[in-house]
Amino acid sequence: MKIYDLPFFVIKIFYVETSSFISSYFSDCKYRTNVFKMQNQNINIFFNLLQHKYLYQQYALLIPVGY
Repeated sequence: MKIYDLPFFVIKIFYVETSSFISSYFSDCKYRTNVFKMQNQNINIFFNLLQHKYLYQQYALLIPVGY
């Protein structure tokens, strides 16, 4: 099973929570250059991938076969 086999609403809920947490954390910084914004994008993608891997481990038994 790949990441796109997960139910869409599970991915969507945790994607929003993760990205909003990361963006709110970095929005507290006073100085945001273009380079830092690019790094922030990469960090968002990285954390979302980690979150999806964690979700797969947690919800693997709850996903119906052939979903």
